[in-house]
Amino acid sequence: MTRTLANAFAILTLTFCAGLAHACPACYGQADSPMTAGMNAAILTMVGIISFVLSGIVAVAVMMRRRFGRFAALNAATPPESTEHN
Repeated sequence: MTRTLANAFAILTLTFCAGLAHACPACYGQADSPMTAGMNAAILTMVGIISFVLSGIVAVAVMMRRRFGRFAALNAATPPESTEHN
């Protein structure tokens, strides 16, 4: 019974308040709207932040690869120390 009333209320609300459910200006295709300009700026900001973070991750990976390469070359050049005592 309660579910039926909830469904009826939802249907009536959507029927009588359909005028409030308009799409944003970007969806209507108004390219000169301030909302569209703000949305484009937000997208560009998010792309910039993601690019900055990913470039930082790549920089750390390159740095670690170079360090490990130097460390491996250093270990290959030095002979292992003997563990025997005289």
